[in-house]
Amino acid sequence: MAHIEELPDDFDESLDLNKSQAGATPISPQAFTPFPIKEDGSKKGPSTTPAMPPAMASVKSHTADEILEMMNRTPLFMTDLEKATDGMFCF
Repeated sequence: MAHIEELPDDFDESLDLNKSQAGATPISPQAFTPFPIKEDGSKKGPSTTPAMPPAMASVKSHTADEILEMMNRTPLFMTDLEKATDGMFCF
């Protein structure tokens, strides 16, 4: 049988969700990019528009053919094992 413990009345006041945990490693925004961001060097000066979120910048920096090629290496989207492994394995 399960044991249910009742929380004290002041529990919600003692809990601070915005406080960072000691020793916690911050997560880099680059960790959430689906593809590596390709730096093209075509930026000539300061931009007057805000920077894109990393996930959008990673997709926007590649052509459609490059995106399809990278997706073909992902198991969910694989259509050809030869292309997915780039000839790494010999069967």
